[in-house]
Parts: sequence; structure tokens; C-alpha cells
Amino acid sequence: MLRLILFAIGSCFFYMPVHAQVCGGSLGDPVLKMTFGRGPTGPIIPPSSKTGLTYSGSPCVKDGQFSLATFFFGCSPTIWYSPLAGDHTGTSSVAESLGYFMMVNADVPGKVVYQDTATGLCGNTNYEFAAWIMNAVKDSSCGFKSIMPNLIFRIETVNGVLLKEQSSGDIPTEKDTRKWVQAGTCFLTPIGSTAVVLKIINNAPGGCGNDFALDDITLRPGGAATVATTVNGQANYLIDICQNLQTDLSLVASITGLNNAQMQWQESLDSGKTWKDLVGETGLQYTRKPSAGGGYQYRIMVAETGNFNSPACRLASEPILVNINPIAPKLSVHEVMACTGINVSLDAPLGTAYQYLWTGPNQYQDISSNAVVNKVKFQDSGYYTVRITTDAGCIGYDSIHVVVNPGVNLQLPLSVTTCEGVGMSLSANGGTSYQWSPSTGLSNTNIANPIANPTDTITYTVKVQNQFACRDSGRIEVQVWKKPLVAAGKDKSIASGETVQLDGSISGNYSSFNWTPTNTMLNPSSINPSVQPTQSTQYILTGISSYGCGNYSDTVLVNVFQELIIPNAFSPNGDGINDHWKVRGLETYPDAVVSIFNRYGQPLFKQKSSSTGWDGKRNGQALPIGTYYYMIELNNGYAPVSGSILLIR
Repeated sequence: MLRLILFAIGSCFFYMPVHAQVCGGSLGDPVLKMTFGRGPTGPIIPPSSKTGLTYSGSPCVKDGQFSLATFFFGCSPTIWYSPLAGDHTGTSSVAESLGYFMMVNADVPGKVVYQDTATGLCGNTNYEFAAWIMNAVKDSSCGFKSIMPNLIFRIETVNGVLLKEQSSGDIPTEKDTRKWVQAGTCFLTPIGSTAVVLKIINNAPGGCGNDFALDDITLRPGGAATVATTVNGQANYLIDICQNLQTDLSLVASITGLNNAQMQWQESLDSGKTWKDLVGETGLQYTRKPSAGGGYQYRIMVAETGNFNSPACRLASEPILVNINPIAPKLSVHEVMACTGINVSLDAPLGTAYQYLWTGPNQYQDISSNAVVNKVKFQDSGYYTVRITTDAGCIGYDSIHVVVNPGVNLQLPLSVTTCEGVGMSLSANGGTSYQWSPSTGLSNTNIANPIANPTDTITYTVKVQNQFACRDSGRIEVQVWKKPLVAAGKDKSIASGETVQLDGSISGNYSSFNWTPTNTMLNPSSINPSVQPTQSTQYILTGISSYGCGNYSDTVLVNVFQELIIPNAFSPNGDGINDHWKVRGLETYPDAVVSIFNRYGQPLFKQKSSSTGWDGKRNGQALPIGTYYYMIELNNGYAPVSGSILLIR
């Protein structure tokens, strides 16, 4: 029977097969094995052709019945162990460990509990026929006089000829526990025989007791010859070594009990579930070379030369487990280009229960996986070595070369000030490339000293990099002093002798203001002074910046309309005296229109305000002496002026 023993080695767990057996010598792989199923695949129910018992769908079987389950609970609790749990097979898989076993309530002696036919055997070869049995009855049941299970292991030819028969003996009860016991027998197949019938027969009466569990019924070659192995001259079935300390391993086999043995070394990479022949390794010695980390198993298969090609005839040595404990993986980075003043991270691979020791320049030490060299200086340049000890005690070394280059030491004031509309130079230092942002108001974003001329207060960020790819960044606020917003107001118009108030205003940053000229101002210190000019005058309002950012001005025109002096006669006779009819003061009415009519209302002359006057002609022809009429439209909100003119020659 194949049992699985769990070895915990380093960080890995391996199931190492150990052959429990009832016969001496070495055994081979099972030719026949009944585990009754396990896991999600469900139970394997023996048909009536393989048992004389009746199958019960209920786990609580009656006399002459059997059932399959992973555990029993509440069945005859005063007699059976309850719960009765855990089959014998067992595997490394949690799902598969929920195996089934055959629960039997035996009744009469001689009844076949289980039988099967094994084929493909080799004649004149030793085999072991065995099974695992557990007495399900409590030690105290039946007044401490329960009937003990007793089974006959019987081997017959396919023609019914008895080859071997052996009793298991009584399977005892156990006090407060449940115990699997292996029983069986060894036998020799007749010459030329390739098949046998295997039977397990009840050999105890019914009554109180004789209730048992049955599991892992096997037939395996072996029981006479012996195959032993050594590793480097030692009988060692477990080799545990670190990957970096490997040497060649010499695996040597010794065989007794075979006349003309043929052999083959095999390797398993899945804890003995599957085996693969090692090509060319057909001698007693196999030399294993160093390999990658992991779990490896090795065994040698042997048989008489004529039977070796049949797996049902081979014997196997106990597996040799070679566990190669890997060292920690290498570092992912082996060189770091650092800059003065920054923190340098030294990262080692993570592992369960790994231990670390970093050493480096200036007596540097750290025991963390992610070590840090704080604010490195030039003298921190050099090699930093890490020693990593795995949970299996394997030690590996690796290193990182840290090169410390000059960093960028950017110096910027927190803020600067400038007047609106006046650019100023910003200045960064320590790099070979610069990047300013945002670009608003900057003359160039990729130089050390751009001119900044923003319209409003703004904060700029500059990123600096030197020739070693060392970087730094900084921020500077440019405060913009807004210029005064000066407005002298809308232009005004007044008649001569009138007074008008100006609509001046100033906003923004200013310290004072003044008006000019002031000689016709009644209150020049006011932002809205009253003025009484005698002629049209331009007044200037000037605002003085609070921060020395200059003076800013605006102008307003006060137009003074003079009194009109209109002649009532003129003599256009060419003597140079009063040859033109002129209205004095009309030049102060820039939009005025003068029209001349005869007494019939016919228009004779029309002209916009002008100093030339009327020469007494119409279309170049002199008009006769007489009375004519004028109309002056001032177009300034005042009423038109009209009257008569006497033309004299």
C-alpha cells in the first residue's frame, strides 16, 4: 500500500511515498488498486460481481450490507465509533482527500467481501495482495466481547485453482481511537500465468461486532527481491541542499534476489505522481548534476530481463527525495544613478520569512527588504551589498552600484513684484534645461531667464534638469501692481460765462491725482471740479501710481460757445472794407450752419460754420442792393438765430 508522508522542507511541502507492506523485499507500482473513489468524482461502487454483500444507500448498514462514504455519523453510536471519518488513501489535495471507504456489516463466514481479477501479470513472479482494514466497533461494545473482524486473502487461478490463502487474523478494537491496519499475503504466480483472481472473504461470524471499514486494496509485484539505494555512499532518502551549494550526487543501487536484472532510473517532478525514464540511465549508478531549485524524486525500476518491458513485473526502490532550496532571486536593478540630496531606495526581492542585511559605504547597514540611503552625498557612492537568507537557510548575495552625481540646487525667491505692463526677468539656475509653466506672459518657456510680463498676479513653476538627469523644481509668484485707471470724463459744452462740473474718476493703485490747467477751476483738489473757462479748454487728469509705476492721464474738452456778433449790413464793393458779411464768435460753434435767403425765401447761400463769411454773391453773380435774411442753426441744443442783412454797394 502506498502511504503519503508530508515533509516540510524550507518553504516547500512534499509528499514522499513510503511503501507500507506485508511482504518482505521491494515492491513495484500497483497493478491493481481499489480506493473506492474520492473527491468530486464520487464513490466507486463495486458491482454484485465483485462482492457477495448487498449495497445500501444508507451509511447505517445492516447485516450482510455495505456502503461507501467519507464518514459515518450516528450509526449504532453505542457500538460504532461516531463519527467514523477519514479514509485511508489520503492525498496532498484537500478536495481529493475526501476519499471514500467501504463500510461492511459482515454476517456469515465464507461470504466474499470483495473480489477482482488482475491481468497482464508475469509468470513465476512474486506479488503482494493486501488491503487496509479498520475495526469500527468500540472497545467497550458488546460487553467488551465484540466479534473481531477476520478476513481471508485468497488468490486463485482464473480456473479456480487455489494459489495462496492467508488469514488477516483478528482485527482488534482500539480504545478511544480508530486505527487502520494493513493485512494481506504474498504469492508466486505459476510459470506462464498472466492472470489471477483475488478475493477477500469474511472469516468471522455475524452478531455483535464484525463491522469494519475496508480501503486501498492493492496488488503489487514484489515480496522476494530487494532493491536498495545509497546517495554518495549513504543510505539517505532525503537530500536537502541550497541551490548554490550543490555538487554532483552519486545515486547507486544494489539488487538482491534477481538472476538477470534489467534496470532503469526514473525521475519525478510532481511528488511521485508521475515518473519519467532518465534517458540512458540503465546502470546501477546515476550521477545527478546540479539543477534549478525545486523538489525532485529518483528511483530505480528493476525486473528480470525477460519481464522488464511489463510494468506489472517491475520492482521499485524507495524514492530518494532531493530538495533543492533556491536562493533568493537576483536584484532587478544593479546600478542606480543618484543625485545629491535625494533618498535612494535599495529594493530586494520579497520572500516568505526572508532575512536581509544591507552593507555599504560609510558603515551603512539596514535589515529591511527595501532599504533607504537618506539624502545621499558624494561620499555615499559605491557598492551596496545585500545578504538574503531564505526560510530554508540558503544565503545569496547581490549588490547595487550607487553613483552620486551633483544634484540641482534651485534657488528662487518666493515672490517678486512688477508694474503692469513692465516686464521683468525671472532667473533659475543649476541646470542645462528648463521648463517654465504656465506660458502666460512669458517671453520663452525653455530658458533660464525669461521675461515675465503678465497682466495679473500669477505663480510660475520651473523644472530644472542638469547633465546628469538630476532634477529640481520651484515656484515663484509674480505680483502685478495694477496701473491707475484714469478717466477725465465726457467732453462738455457751455456758453461763455457758464460753469460746468467735470466727471473725473480714478480706480486701481494710485497715491494722488491732479488737474491741469487750474486757472479756471473753482476747486482743483476735487476729482470732480467745476470750471468756468472763457474759451474752449482741454483739462488733463493725472493719476500717480502708489508703487512708483508711473503717471497715467486722460483729457476732457470743455467747449465754450462765444456770444455771436452779427452785422446787419455790409458793402461788397471791393474797397476792402466790409466786403464780407462775417459773424464773429461763430468759430466756437463747429456744427453751426449759416443760410441766406432773399425776401421770397429763396436760398442764396449756405455754409457750415466758417470764418470766411458771405461775399454777397449767388453762384458767383453779385446780388443787387437790398435786404436779405439769414438763419444760423447752432446744432448744439440752442435755438436757431435769424435776422435781416442790408446789402449796400
